[in-house]
Amino acid sequence: MIRVLLSALCSLQRRLSYLVTRRPEIWDCARKKAKRMLSDARTLSHVDRLHEPLRSAIAEPMLRDALVHVWYLLRRQKRAEGDDRVHRSQLVAMACVLCGRLCPDWKASYVKVDELLSQAVRASSAVEGVNSVVRMHQGRHRHVSQEMLDLKRLYWNCRVFR
Repeated sequence: MIRVLLSALCSLQRRLSYLVTRRPEIWDCARKKAKRMLSDARTLSHVDRLHEPLRSAIAEPMLRDALVHVWYLLRRQKRAEGDDRVHRSQLVAMACVLCGRLCPDWKASYVKVDELLSQAVRASSAVEGVNSVVRMHQGRHRHVSQEMLDLKRLYWNCRVFR
């Protein structure tokens, strides 16, 4: 498994160095496109859609940040094993003490944060879902136009999942 990953990484590195050295116009075009996309306000609109409910649920910014940090630490602690799990449980305990100092009734606020953050979908999962839809389309047709991608995105964004 590691050999496969290393060979894929080396292949990717070779392709990237080829683009940078021998085809600088392609590299510059891709770099400029990425820069434009990252500077566009719409790129991070999904983050704003998550932060707005958090701001309305917990008004105090320090408490909100501390509760999000506790949520993150608890999720990481569940996946940890051995000494790492012990270390993370100590971090969770310290973060809970901090939350208790910021607000005596922090557990009720934590429940709200947990409900909001549990609804968030990991970006990699969403991208894999889109990739599987596009792969099915490409199995039947060679080219996928931007308009077709927009239609598929609209369909899948409006669909209710169970």
